[in-house]
Amino acid sequence: MAKGEVSQEEVKKKGGGVSAINLVVNSADLYVFELGWMLLEFIQLHCLLLVASFQFWPTRYLEGMKFVAAVFNLDFVLGNQMFFSEWRGFGGQFKYYAMIPCIPPFFLYVCYRVAVGRFRLGRRLLFMRLKSAVILVMDFFLLPMMLNFSRMLQCTPVSNIRAVTWKIEYENFDGMLIDPEAECAGSDYWLGVGVVGLACAGLVYILFSFYYVSTVSGTTYKSHIDHSKMLVRFELEWMLGLGEDWIGCALWTFSSWGWRGRWWRSLSVFERVLSAIAFANLYDKRPLLCALLWLLALLRFLYTVILRPFRLRSSNICKGVLDILHIFNCSMLVFSVQEMRSAITLPSRLFVGLCTVNGFGFFTFLLVALLGRMWGEKWPAVATLRKLERQEKFEKWLSVVKRAKEVLDMCAVGCAKVAPLDLLEVEMRRVRNCYLQALKEKSIFSITLNATMEELARVHERLRGDGLLPGRELADTLREMGGSFRKRRYYQSLMSPQKRRILLKLLALRMFIGDRKIEKLWDWETQLLED
Repeated sequence: MAKGEVSQEEVKKKGGGVSAINLVVNSADLYVFELGWMLLEFIQLHCLLLVASFQFWPTRYLEGMKFVAAVFNLDFVLGNQMFFSEWRGFGGQFKYYAMIPCIPPFFLYVCYRVAVGRFRLGRRLLFMRLKSAVILVMDFFLLPMMLNFSRMLQCTPVSNIRAVTWKIEYENFDGMLIDPEAECAGSDYWLGVGVVGLACAGLVYILFSFYYVSTVSGTTYKSHIDHSKMLVRFELEWMLGLGEDWIGCALWTFSSWGWRGRWWRSLSVFERVLSAIAFANLYDKRPLLCALLWLLALLRFLYTVILRPFRLRSSNICKGVLDILHIFNCSMLVFSVQEMRSAITLPSRLFVGLCTVNGFGFFTFLLVALLGRMWGEKWPAVATLRKLERQEKFEKWLSVVKRAKEVLDMCAVGCAKVAPLDLLEVEMRRVRNCYLQALKEKSIFSITLNATMEELARVHERLRGDGLLPGRELADTLREMGGSFRKRRYYQSLMSPQKRRILLKLLALRMFIGDRKIEKLWDWETQLLED
């Protein structure tokens, strides 16, 4: 043992139980992930404000945010073609650019569905992680796709010089606001609108209906206490390697929020869709558009303050800081669009104010996040695991559940005719005893023990009618025979397949006959020949 390490016996003598470092197999701590994701949502909504603030906010600020919009919102336009002079080089091809964000999420989704249908049994955990990656990619691409689709619906009258003779002839048509060279008519344009529109509708349906709503409505409870226990139970099972439902059933999509905030991700999708729809229809009426964006920002802030959706206090504080910043930016946008004569709305001072307030808010966000990680509360599942370590019988309960999971895997993989029903009955009794002990000590691990006991009983009931192993001796004999067969097959690996099969059949017949004496087979013809 290396210097400084503590043995398991010393830990038990001190009353600390088994070390959590040796127990944890996977991590269910989403603190860093939820902070990063809420920051990404704030940046994407801020990029939407940049598009709405074109011609009203200082040009220096918009120029400085071009890189942020391109990286986090996949927005290389940030206004219209008058802002980026190099955009004219595309020559009316914006509809093809708008299709680019549609490709990655649906390509990953199709690959996931095809791969799961063919290889799910062999690589189940791998495709569970792939499913999580698909959900994140689709959620990230939602606002860029909706923003591009909104721009394709914005048209404006265009008048170009068609010919110059003794008089100037003009060509009048409706062009896209973002790219006047592209005409808002014809099969080519409507093909692009249809493709991007169907992609956005499919993405919203998959995220909002298929994943988030169905997952939350199918797994949440009506009670705040039961909901918290359910989340802790599945997180503990994932951390200890006892189950994969936390990631397989997409429970991580709402495990950052408590019972009151379980619908937050679905509401966030709805907010982004509503913002994009408002941007598409109210771009010419900029004051009304900015007022609607400010109202959505206020509702988001009130939801955070009143309901406190996150399970950790530091996450709620960080979310409140970002919501206050978003309300400030929306307020500055409303003041600028309304052309209010004030010292704040002057271009030079507005640039300084936006940079200072957003920079200070971002610094406050990082400071609260760092303090919350270093001296704040632990993740609920981690804190619960620390409490379970202090219970003397927790190590025994954990080993019993792991052994029961192994037996269940044996029953799932093996043939139902020779399923080890005797082992199932033994494990049912052991798990039941541990469940009664945990229930007496009011341990939260009793939920896992109860679920394991129910699963054992369900599998036993299903296999009891098909099993051929009524007793312990026959089961042990078949296991020994299986070992002998495998050993003999290894020794005969260099034989031809036909010869190996014949010898295996003869060996099975010999073991079936045993020490019994078999009389010769004869009939009247052989008797006549003998006579």
